[in-house]
Amino acid sequence: MSAARRARVGPPGVLALVVDTAIAAHITNLRIMEPETTTDEMIVTHLYQGVTREQVQATIGWPIRLADTVRPTEPPSTSALDASRELRRRIALAHGSHEA
Repeated sequence: MSAARRARVGPPGVLALVVDTAIAAHITNLRIMEPETTTDEMIVTHLYQGVTREQVQATIGWPIRLADTVRPTEPPSTSALDASRELRRRIALAHGSHEA
């Protein structure tokens, strides 16, 4: 990934997509947050299927804001799941794991 666009992994299950020097998206296993266009405040723009605002709020240390239109995330496609499994297998092999 170029210096202008890169992913930064935080605690387990958290991914921040950085473009230039700004966070473009903050992704967890519950929701996706993106900067609001007028204020750059991170707001919830997507919730995963079955996840509630209350569940998300319980994981964040400040009052969250939701976008005017919160979109559901689509489940991953079969090809995306296959690619993810293959990547995990290759990483395990590269690190000497026999669980690949």
